[in-house]
Amino acid sequence: MRLRLSIVLAAAVVACGRSSTPTAPTPNISGNWSGTMFSTQSGNGALALTLTQRGLSLLPPGTGQEQELTGTWSGSFLNANADGMSGTVSGTVSQSSVTLMLTPGVPGCAYSLTATLTGAVSMSGTWTTSNCPYQAGGALSATKE
Repeated sequence: MRLRLSIVLAAAVVACGRSSTPTAPTPNISGNWSGTMFSTQSGNGALALTLTQRGLSLLPPGTGQEQELTGTWSGSFLNANADGMSGTVSGTVSQSSVTLMLTPGVPGCAYSLTATLTGAVSMSGTWTTSNCPYQAGGALSATKE
């Protein structure tokens, strides 16, 4: 009876230690990115990002954990009525998901961006205005230079 109980407990311990789905590593997306954005109000435009990525120092790199992104951005729309914009970036990347907040350098609307990575070389997603008196949004696509 003790032997059977020992075998069952040993099997349970081994089964608990297994992960059913291994986590994919978070790619390093630091660097310069350029692409296009579409605005529901201003039409087509351009986007440039310079990103720096930092992982948690206590965890090994590339194990799927959320990592912090900081940097700078600039954007402009082809519509003559839309001004060029620039400022700072803050956000996170985890596996293939990117979330960014684009804050302008002068008072104005911030932009909340959510994108999906394809490898570490391209991203596509959507954006919306944040802390703004009007609602705008659209799509974006960018590649790493």
